[in-house]
Amino acid sequence: MRFAFSVSLLCVALSLVLAGCSTEAEQHYVAGSEFHAQGLLGKAIAEYDEAIRLDSQYAAAYYERGNAFAERGQRERAIQDYDEFIRLNPVFAEAYCQRGSAYLNLGQTGSAIEDFDEAVRLDPEYAAAYCQRGNAYLDLGQTESAIEDFDEAVRLDPEYAEAYYQRGSAYLNLGQVERAAADYDEAIMLDPEYAAAYYRRGNAYFNLGQVERAIGDFDEAVRLDPQDAVARYDRGLAHFALGHFERAIGDFDEAIRGDPQYVDAFNNRGLAYFNLGRLHRGPEHLERAIQDFDEAIRLSPRHADAYSNRGAAYVALGHFERAIQDLDSAILIDPQDPVAYYNRGLAYINLSLLESAVRDFDEAIRLNPQLASAYAKRAIAYARQGRDAEAQLDVAKAVELGADGDSLRAEVERLKKQR
Repeated sequence: MRFAFSVSLLCVALSLVLAGCSTEAEQHYVAGSEFHAQGLLGKAIAEYDEAIRLDSQYAAAYYERGNAFAERGQRERAIQDYDEFIRLNPVFAEAYCQRGSAYLNLGQTGSAIEDFDEAVRLDPEYAAAYCQRGNAYLDLGQTESAIEDFDEAVRLDPEYAEAYYQRGSAYLNLGQVERAAADYDEAIMLDPEYAAAYYRRGNAYFNLGQVERAIGDFDEAVRLDPQDAVARYDRGLAHFALGHFERAIGDFDEAIRGDPQYVDAFNNRGLAYFNLGRLHRGPEHLERAIQDFDEAIRLSPRHADAYSNRGAAYVALGHFERAIQDLDSAILIDPQDPVAYYNRGLAYINLSLLESAVRDFDEAIRLNPQLASAYAKRAIAYARQGRDAEAQLDVAKAVELGADGDSLRAEVERLKKQR
């Protein structure tokens, strides 16, 4: 639809050229259109410039030059040309939609919506204008209004893959994951090369707990767009969720190669190495994890999770004082993280600072009453303090939440005998 206007003008201009009665401005416009169709945007713009120099009222040249600037990412220049086109031809809906899209890409969402409103007023059957206005509403967090516009777009054009894709994203934002997946299905059926739709459907499957299906979609997204660092990162998260830590590390490696500033990829690769270290009792994996947490913190000095994770790695290595320093930092940045309190409690209990350990386990349990490991470790701390009744209550609660009751009871009994 975007090129309907320019193609018709191009046909007129070509017929004039063939008839030998075209103006010089029209000849430059036709040459610009040919370059434009080949993706030679610089040459196209130069020809449109010349057409406009020869005829300052040449509306189509302004419009197509605006499109060329928009495709180059020069959206302010594009808007200037759309302004001029609309001054010369104020009733062409597509120009308002194109200018609205430029505003939307600049983050000027209010101006974008005004233009989409005008496009819809001029052409109530203009599916792309509804879809773009829906995108603008999504940016504003007005998800229900966005869905209404996407509904209208697919009603007007049932084969509009992008409208299904965007409506799927709106449903995903609302937590309506099955409806999101259904819309991504439709987008992919209409456009089997739609990499972003595979990626987002992978997110939907992951949220539904269908991790293997998510990985299949992330695979396809990466195949279609090998430079997509985010799809590789999310596939890494899916492999991580399945306990496939080596595969996760491979994906995080690729994500970091694509984006060397990808903080979360460093943090989660560190977690994958951390888990390998715990599985294989290998300090080399834990030290490698710390390197990744170091880098995450260097890139984002207030990344609470990276401090918390590095603190956990230091606990696992037996560097308890360094662990406490990191966990102090994590809690200062995010005082609502139960895991940071739990890990600091582990460091304290290993330093025989039992009162401090109990306080941290108390806080971890307050923030997450389902954290079985916190009850279990607090039971150990109580047993070492001689608070046997409280220890038994925590043992019972930990077992209720899934802890290994036999080993925990045996450890509490062993500590009682040692006193």
